[in-house]
Amino acid sequence: MAEITRKQQEQITEQGNPSRPQGEAGAEMLARMNESHAEVTEWALSYFDWRGDEQVLDIGCGGGATLQRMSAHIGAEGHLTGLDYSEVSVAESRAFNAAEIESGPYGCIDRFGREPAVCCRFL
Repeated sequence: MAEITRKQQEQITEQGNPSRPQGEAGAEMLARMNESHAEVTEWALSYFDWRGDEQVLDIGCGGGATLQRMSAHIGAEGHLTGLDYSEVSVAESRAFNAAEIESGPYGCIDRFGREPAVCCRFL
């Protein structure tokens, strides 16, 4: 993503509606968040004592970058599920993790409406 000013970042966030990303602005905001949250996410995940058999639920999976980072630590005995109620977040998370979903024993489930949507389930 090209260098953008703080004001532009704030505009992207406001237009993207962080509480429930919608439309093109929501997708743009999620892409920015995937990048801008990378360092703090890596720091937080470094405190986990990964065994590979974890059963992980990422509530509010957003653009999917955290799911991808965690999937590197989850082995065949564990599984990873991403959950979000924004259709845009589900679509962006699936797109971001397309290679992982396609190459392994992963499944995806959609449930829209009043209930949350499960965006990725890594079995």
